[in-house]
Amino acid sequence: MAKLRQRLGGKPAEIYAPYAGEAAVLLLDAIGKAGADRAGVVDALFGSQVQGGILGSFDFEPSGDPSSGPVTMFVARKTFRPFAEITPAIGLVNAARG
Repeated sequence: MAKLRQRLGGKPAEIYAPYAGEAAVLLLDAIGKAGADRAGVVDALFGSQVQGGILGSFDFEPSGDPSSGPVTMFVARKTFRPFAEITPAIGLVNAARG
């Protein structure tokens, strides 16, 4: 998110735009690898390993959840404004998953 804020030069971004952008990149990459084979696209998505993407670096758990990655906290004003970005330790993420 910090990279996106820097590229926008202080202009506001819709709060879920980075997630949509990362999802689009991953889906297009998976389609590029698997073509029209739906099962192959799913396999390619689950095998994705993102390094330095829009949302940082992460991969996917067998459940489909992303591994530990950054979480952006927002403050509600007239609009939601980014307050802080944290990356929880993998141990905390695993504990939350049960």
